[in-house]
Amino acid sequence: MRRQTTKELLGESFRELAKWKPVNKITIANITDNCGMTQPTFYNHFRDKYDLMTWLYVSDTKSIMGQIGKDGYQWRDTLLDGMRYSAEHKSELLNAFTHTSGREAFLGYMMQANLETTLENIKANGKVAIAAANPLTAEAYQVKGTAELVTAGTVYEHYANLAEETYHGAHPVKCAVIVTPEKLIVASPDDQNKREIPL
Repeated sequence: MRRQTTKELLGESFRELAKWKPVNKITIANITDNCGMTQPTFYNHFRDKYDLMTWLYVSDTKSIMGQIGKDGYQWRDTLLDGMRYSAEHKSELLNAFTHTSGREAFLGYMMQANLETTLENIKANGKVAIAAANPLTAEAYQVKGTAELVTAGTVYEHYANLAEETYHGAHPVKCAVIVTPEKLIVASPDDQNKREIPL
């Protein structure tokens, strides 16, 4: 049996606390006391609790995304596992969304983590895949295409203005991604699964 790393133990401690305590009230001392570690140990691994929260989210999503292409694992499986993840961690995620705001808003950290993962994929091969699903019907679609990273121009300015209006400067936009769709694929639990829709 694999032993948990220090980061994993700190993450587990945070998750235990987040089940009953508002995220904005959880202190570093709470996290370290709960797992028998010291605050210097925490700071050897994370900048603050928001860095820990982001690490948990990124680790979990990468473990799901990393299965694509292995043993028949497909994008539909990713969507289903993503929904299962959201259900399993519902109270923690609601806590994070409800009890963080402004520069500490978990949504902003989550969006940044998603962007960094997307940028890694774009820089690696200039391709991107975007999935969208209705959790009530399990109807889902995947858009595959080429992607371009931009830091100026009309698309960037539109997105930057939208972010400014939404977050009031808490999360300034550094770039935008322009996706040129090549394929639209159905990912559903019925006989339409994997069907390509002409663009």
